[in-house]
Amino acid sequence: MSDLIVLTSNKKQDKRAAVLALQKQFQDQGLKTAVLVTANGRVDVYSYLLNQRTHYSIPLTATKSIADFEQWVPTGYDKYIFEVTFPYSPVGAAYLDLFKNINEVVSYPLKDIWKQTVLDPRNRAASIDPSENIPDLASTPDLTPMWNIVHNRNVQTLITQCPSPVPGPYFDTAKTLHNVDKLAVESITPRMTLPKSEKKVIAVGEFPAEYWDIGSQLTWYKYQYAEFMAALRAEKYDLAVIGTCRSQNLKFQDKSKNHLVICHQPIVYLNLRNRVKKMSSIKDFSTVFSAIKQQSPLNVPLCDRDGAFSGYNNRLMINKKYTITEPVWKERNTVYCDGWISPLTLIQEKYLEVN
Repeated sequence: MSDLIVLTSNKKQDKRAAVLALQKQFQDQGLKTAVLVTANGRVDVYSYLLNQRTHYSIPLTATKSIADFEQWVPTGYDKYIFEVTFPYSPVGAAYLDLFKNINEVVSYPLKDIWKQTVLDPRNRAASIDPSENIPDLASTPDLTPMWNIVHNRNVQTLITQCPSPVPGPYFDTAKTLHNVDKLAVESITPRMTLPKSEKKVIAVGEFPAEYWDIGSQLTWYKYQYAEFMAALRAEKYDLAVIGTCRSQNLKFQDKSKNHLVICHQPIVYLNLRNRVKKMSSIKDFSTVFSAIKQQSPLNVPLCDRDGAFSGYNNRLMINKKYTITEPVWKERNTVYCDGWISPLTLIQEKYLEVN
């Protein structure tokens, strides 16, 4: 059994800074530490990649049971930290529902009014993934059921932006963590072992960090797209990974002729239409939450065709951005991923071979 510390919160509470500080503190103690993140794509991985931190994406299909969750937790680490974004959305709550002990990150100015702040419709953008369009206040569902789901367990508050010491775990204004021993801890049995390869891998943009484990010879070009394209044309690699980026206007002219390419931003090569989302069609987040936990998005869709969470209505429960049927498909030697699809999923789906 291994220790897992679950950290969750709304936006602008310094959760990411607290996660990185906790990971560093463990590593300074000589403990090999991995961060797990929900499969939200670049929303989650941007800071980790820039800080060269180890992280692993947990798909929504892993929320069925703790046993399913453990299948996505890599073996070989002393400590695990799980960062859950948007806890009061049905997706975030579905992850948290797996655990009995979690830690909620709350800034010092909001510590005494946190519940009122979360449930105030005017603060909806902090509670719900901004990629799920919420056009107006009137269409915002009541978050009380999500609050009850999250807080129906042992919730330890980690206070950030603390101007002075407090009794429990806290993060001071100098970005130092205190009283870490008072954080709530879960026990899990990691079960994921990624295959290793000596293949030469090139990557650009934001991509699932599991590729670092699979390809020991991985060169990341960060956001230097001209340099990456030069390497792509040179064909001196076994696998190329095109990650996501903030620009939706980025287009590539060249393709690899002889090697496999995994493309997490299909519009660099293809013309695709964005999925239309209407939060007004979602009246009750509890219904979406229940559908997620049933794990049958094709037989029991999370919501109607145009609903905010309709992107998850596919067999992999991957949040698709475009109006296509499958979240992953192959054209010639390029595998396109619409949504945050990990290399382990690509291996299971027979799109990626590691040897």
